[in-house]
Amino acid sequence: MTIGLPSLLSDRGLRLRLLTGSSEANIGWAHSSDLLDPTPFLEGGNLLLTTGTQFAEGDPAGVYEDYVARLAGVGVAAVGFGTEVARSGIPGHLVTACTAIGLPLVEVPFRTPFIAIVRRIADALAEQDHARDVWTLEAQRALSLAALTPGRIASVLDELARRLSAVVVLFDTYGEALSVHGRARLSAADVDAVRVEAQRLLRRRLRSGSALELSDVVVGLQTLGRRDELRGVLAVVLDLRPDPAATAVITSAVALAEFAVEDATRQQESTLTLNAELLELALTGELGAVNRVLAVSGRALPQAPLRVLLTRLDARSEPGELDHALSVQAAGRGRSVLAARWGDGFAGVVEDPLAREAAELVVNRHASVVVMSRPVDWSGVGAALREGLVELDRRPQEAGIVESGSEPLFGLLSRGEICAVAAHRLAPLLIAPDSRDLRRAAEVWLTHNAAWEPAARELGVHRHTLKARVRRAGTLLGLDLETFEAKAELWALLRAV
Repeated sequence: MTIGLPSLLSDRGLRLRLLTGSSEANIGWAHSSDLLDPTPFLEGGNLLLTTGTQFAEGDPAGVYEDYVARLAGVGVAAVGFGTEVARSGIPGHLVTACTAIGLPLVEVPFRTPFIAIVRRIADALAEQDHARDVWTLEAQRALSLAALTPGRIASVLDELARRLSAVVVLFDTYGEALSVHGRARLSAADVDAVRVEAQRLLRRRLRSGSALELSDVVVGLQTLGRRDELRGVLAVVLDLRPDPAATAVITSAVALAEFAVEDATRQQESTLTLNAELLELALTGELGAVNRVLAVSGRALPQAPLRVLLTRLDARSEPGELDHALSVQAAGRGRSVLAARWGDGFAGVVEDPLAREAAELVVNRHASVVVMSRPVDWSGVGAALREGLVELDRRPQEAGIVESGSEPLFGLLSRGEICAVAAHRLAPLLIAPDSRDLRRAAEVWLTHNAAWEPAARELGVHRHTLKARVRRAGTLLGLDLETFEAKAELWALLRAV
């Protein structure tokens, strides 16, 4: 808060007169001192009041020039010289020094006490504080009323942008801009910088805020939601840093925005549930019904050829994030996707041209293995889901893309009747006291194309120990594992079980 020097000059009760400099200075407070160097006790924007006792009769011009330079160096807004107190009039050297540097010099007559000037400044600042408090209450009331309109959060953020003359951006849980409010526009570089900062805050999973200083604007960001359950970020772009009144209004808007993003999260959960039901319905062949339901929300069923993506879900997984990311990516490419929880994992049915890019997105966002089916039409999606789940179960946890369907014959081994036959055939091995070691040894050995050294290294045993276990497994099953046919049969039996 400041008071303009013209307000003081126009107050007839003070009878002040400007001698040098511009009258456009803004004054934050007044301080009186007759020290030759009062700068340790001054702040920028001060009006320095003095009676001139620090100057001796006959002081050269250099003394006054140094004095004025020191005041300008700390940002003093103006000097008020009280006349007829310690000396008659104002020293000519002081007038000259202030004129040279452009520092406003004000004559304060004997009948105007310095305390009167201080009181006038204090009253003006108090009036401004009161006006700002009134503005804050009116703005908060306007935000509350906006929240009751049909537009709800959009109306609130529009009102916030109008009251602050700002640009307001609401980001969702994934750092994507949901809406932008305000008449001003940000440059593409500024938009990218704000988005990156919003995503950084979201990755921390903590309730927090930050500030950015861009080319010619200041951006304040605040997360929405609770720790580990962040629902978005609200960014407010201003020309200057917000004062306490503006900060209070922004805080009110943040509270209202949190209600809105919680609603959006619940809606997303509903969408995932609906998607799962629609996928089930599509697998029964009711594609027309599914298309009609999707059309209501402006969506469409993915068109063949299709690929099915499958990945695991863990405790920290957010299927809503994957669904959202895939939907945004597909929409940007003019494609469609249908994603949902599937079993204890997550499945996405995507159009073939987008499949590889979509799978890479899931790997990057989710950091896990993603099984991608061969191209199918809707009649083959069910089989692709089943094959994908089998492939996913036998894959390690490290992230990457695995294409299923490259071994369609072995995919049939998951059928129930084949499993039963394989379990009966493997019974002598499965009931052996050291069954676990024998089975593990055989699986790793066959995975390494029956090479002893690499298989032994993976198991952490000597190759002779591995050979003994494989030989014992073959003996229990009546298989001569020196032959290719026996190795293939053992591999098929283990896969089936």
